[in-house]
Amino acid sequence: MLMAHGCKVLCSTKFFEEQVAESKYNRGEIAEKLVTEYVGQTWIKDNVPFTDAGDIEINGIAYQIKYEKATFTNEKSLASLEK
Repeated sequence: MLMAHGCKVLCSTKFFEEQVAESKYNRGEIAEKLVTEYVGQTWIKDNVPFTDAGDIEINGIAYQIKYEKATFTNEKSLASLEK
């Protein structure tokens, strides 16, 4: 279904797992790196909160990039924004 709606395969599972194994970064960070490089940008690891910026900006639109079962936020994080 995703492929029918324009999604693209960035890499094989084998390639992805090799990238993770050869890196100090986790799967989510490697996924973010691959997407960023796919759109022709240079990936730099940062710790910018989701409330300040997306993980990547494409054509002036900020996007959050999440890997399998990733959490955008949780109740504790949202509660801390009220302070």
